[in-house]
Amino acid sequence: MSASLLLPRTLLQPLRLLRPLRPTPSGPQRLRLTPLRSFATKKPGQSTKRKPAFTSPPPPKAKPPPKPEPKYFSLAEQLGAAGKPTLLYACHPTAFIGFCYGISLGSIAYCVYLYKANIEHAPENLPGWVVKANWFAIVAMSAVAGTCWFYPTRIVQKIFAHPVPAVGNRPAGITLMLHRRPLVPLFPAKKIAVDNPHKLTLDAAFHGPNTPPPPAPVAAVAEEAPKQNVVLRVFKSVVNAPFNAFMGARRMITTQDFVLLMHQDGVGFQIHRDGWVWQRRGLDQLFGARKF
Repeated sequence: MSASLLLPRTLLQPLRLLRPLRPTPSGPQRLRLTPLRSFATKKPGQSTKRKPAFTSPPPPKAKPPPKPEPKYFSLAEQLGAAGKPTLLYACHPTAFIGFCYGISLGSIAYCVYLYKANIEHAPENLPGWVVKANWFAIVAMSAVAGTCWFYPTRIVQKIFAHPVPAVGNRPAGITLMLHRRPLVPLFPAKKIAVDNPHKLTLDAAFHGPNTPPPPAPVAAVAEEAPKQNVVLRVFKSVVNAPFNAFMGARRMITTQDFVLLMHQDGVGFQIHRDGWVWQRRGLDQLFGARKF
C-alpha cells in the first residue's frame, strides 16, 4: 500500500510542493516571481521620503489684532464737525402773536374810553367810588395790555448752531444763537448767544406724548372723507365756529402749544411745538428735558 493511503490528505498537501517539476516539451518548467504591486503612485523625478511616525504639533496661529471699537460722536460734536452754521429750529406763530397784539391794543383802547367817558368828561353828580372803580379798571387793563405786548418777546423764532473746531484733546463743539422776537414789530430780532448747549434745558419733551400727530396728507383725507352736501358742510362749520374759537383762545391763553426753554441763569424762553426742527427729537437730545 502506498503512503498516500495511510496518511490523511491534509498532511500530504505540503508534500505536493516538494514534487519535482514536470518536464515540458520546451524544457524544464521554471518558477516565475512576480513583483509585489505598489499602490503608491510616484511621479517621475520625485524622491520617496518616508514621513516620520511622530510629528510635532504645528505652532499655534497668531491671533489677529482686535478691531478698534467704533467711536460714537455726540450730537454737539457732529454739529461742530459740520464746518458751517446749522439751522436747528424755526417757527413764527403768526396767529398767537396776532392774538396777543390784538388783546393788547383792545385793552389800551378800552382804557382810553374809560378815561375819556368817566374821568375827563365825567358827569357832575358822579359818585367818587365810581371814579375810583374806573381808575382801578384802567390800571388792570393797562397791566393786561402790557403783559400781552411783552409776552411775544419771549418767543424764540430761530436757533442756529455755530461750529467750534476741535483743538488738541478738546472735541469739536457748538455755540448757540437764539433769535428772540423784538419788542416792536418789524424791528430786527434780538440775538442771544449761548456758549454751551448744556446751559439750556427743556421743561418738557419737545416731541413727547403731548405732541399732536402730524396731519394726514390732503389726498388721503380727501379719499377717506365721504362726500357731503355743500349746505351741510357750511352749516356744520357755522355751528362749530364758537367752539373752535373758544378752544383756540384757550390754547393761546394757556400757551399749551409752547415748550419752556430754561437757561441756567433763570431766564426762560418759549418755543412753539409746530416749529420746524432739523431732526426729530434733536432738541430733546441736545438740551435734555425735565419731563417726558
